[in-house]
Amino acid sequence: MRILKKLRAIGAASLITASLAQAQNVTFVNGTAFSGAGITNSLTFSSQMAGMNVAWTFVGGGGASSVWGNLGANRWGVIGGGFGLSMTDGTNSGLTNWNLSNSGLSGALSTVTLRGASGRTLFDCGWSGSVCRNFNGNEIGTANSSTGVTAFRTGAFLPVLVSFEYSNLYAVGTAAPVGDLFEQMLISFGGVGLVSGTYDFQADTDNSLFSEPPPTVVVPGTEVPEPGTVGLMAFGLLGLGAVARRRKA
Repeated sequence: MRILKKLRAIGAASLITASLAQAQNVTFVNGTAFSGAGITNSLTFSSQMAGMNVAWTFVGGGGASSVWGNLGANRWGVIGGGFGLSMTDGTNSGLTNWNLSNSGLSGALSTVTLRGASGRTLFDCGWSGSVCRNFNGNEIGTANSSTGVTAFRTGAFLPVLVSFEYSNLYAVGTAAPVGDLFEQMLISFGGVGLVSGTYDFQADTDNSLFSEPPPTVVVPGTEVPEPGTVGLMAFGLLGLGAVARRRKA
């Protein structure tokens, strides 16, 4: 319970603002809980995110979505309608730039949403032992996740505010989520949006176990009760049994 209370506090008030020179915000929201059997490893390549869903919208309305896949020339990602998001394969995702582009064909880019569950992809923020932080972490949060890298801008400066929002906490098995792994990342371009051009950033990803089904939503009420709760339930059932026996007698 203490962990869950701490996570609720993080989700409500953990707005981390980068320097004005970087013109970006990072927020963390609990969202909808996801659960999986575990973590494969922390060295995720872009090819290991195959199946992840990527959706994008434009300032004037409209948008599209696509599934992360092989683009050829050792690059993986999505393209369509003048939009593109990709990464070179073969290196750790936390150390390699994500390359986002908008040709302006469909207008200014407003948002990009990465939903990782379908590709067994998890977004791993930098970890200080209790909260995520807006720079490279040097401590481990969830077991086997290793150190994370909270999303940050690289490359040329953009005149628009860029916001990263991590949401949908991921938990291993029936344990409570630690707070460093998320199923979704939303990228928003404030003001007039990304009219045209490219935007590079870094964000670390991990993978849930490839030998198990992809992460799924934790349905409220299906969580495994805490030991104390189990004991109370058993005591209550015994009491009901005693009452039933008296009535029969």
